[in-house]
Amino acid sequence: MYPMKFQNIFIPNTKLKDLGIVRPDNTIWFCTEKTARKYAKNRVIQALNKDEPFERGIIYRQNIILREFDGTTNSIRFSLSSEELSDNLVFVHGHPSPRFNPLSIDDFLGQIIGNFKEMVAYNVFGEFSSLKKMFTNVLTFEECKKLGKAVADDAFFCLSEMFPQKQQLYAECIMHCKNSYSDLKDENLAEIGQNIVENYPEVFQQYAKEANRLTEDGLVVACLDKFFRNNARRFGYKYSMTMQKNS
Repeated sequence: MYPMKFQNIFIPNTKLKDLGIVRPDNTIWFCTEKTARKYAKNRVIQALNKDEPFERGIIYRQNIILREFDGTTNSIRFSLSSEELSDNLVFVHGHPSPRFNPLSIDDFLGQIIGNFKEMVAYNVFGEFSSLKKMFTNVLTFEECKKLGKAVADDAFFCLSEMFPQKQQLYAECIMHCKNSYSDLKDENLAEIGQNIVENYPEVFQQYAKEANRLTEDGLVVACLDKFFRNNARRFGYKYSMTMQKNS
């Protein structure tokens, strides 16, 4: 058994018995999963409240905090070894302003590829957006790819419908081209999108301008929220949302 190294892990309104113990491998062990989640929530919100806010991500399994990552103002990048992957992992991270800022398609695809049991995003008010597995079997990598491709296909098609009709097809192609997860791209559409980006700058600029407008007007996050509400269960996930609409 590891020798225990005690460290002050402060969680407001937490009883002494719920304080965490930092182990030699830098994991933090709490008495209950509820307290581990509360710690993760407070840590990611703390990062959002900095003078220069940033996204922080925390991975936990049951009552154990396993990893913590600090990202940029709007993203987190990390990798896990095959030994670290588990069917009971939960990923908690922060989403900066606006207040109504649900999980992204990148979040969902990352959850699928990483086989995470749950993906959670908190805003600065402590409101959350989450996707949780409803199935218990662990997917193989090939099964994850198949599911992720189905999600990406449907999501990018849904998002492309926000664009003016004459822009929808190439918007969908560019989204596949820009997909962070290369294994989950529609290769044919991604190739068309890449051709647009490289050889038709005026078309790509029109896409980028419209995408920025849709984002600034709050239409992208509204579309994502609607997509998850209408489709999450079809893919085997439960979607939960408490973030309030921007006033």
